[in-house]
Amino acid sequence: MVDPDRVGERLVAAEAYLDDVRRFAAEVGREGFLAERGEQYRIEFPLQQAIQIATGLANRLAALARLRNLLVHRYAELDPRRVWDIVTTSLTDVDALLAVVAAELEV
Repeated sequence: MVDPDRVGERLVAAEAYLDDVRRFAAEVGREGFLAERGEQYRIEFPLQQAIQIATGLANRLAALARLRNLLVHRYAELDPRRVWDIVTTSLTDVDALLAVVAAELEV
């Protein structure tokens, strides 16, 4: 049984993490992100958290789940260029999924 309150809490958390990712990415820019390990860490952690929440909700985010696995388990193999590309092109997938789940909870 799905607990709507729990799912709602997770949606709020995921949206907050995505807001952080977007804000940090806007602050640092692509070149700063690629050049500074600290900036990569600052963006990658909330990205990992948002993906973790979202991938618990849908299988269609498998590509982001693979990125999450790289972030968590094989960090040395992580390509900052790939992370930046995902941050700037794929977060809308997470947004769309969260919107669908939120709409379902309101029914």
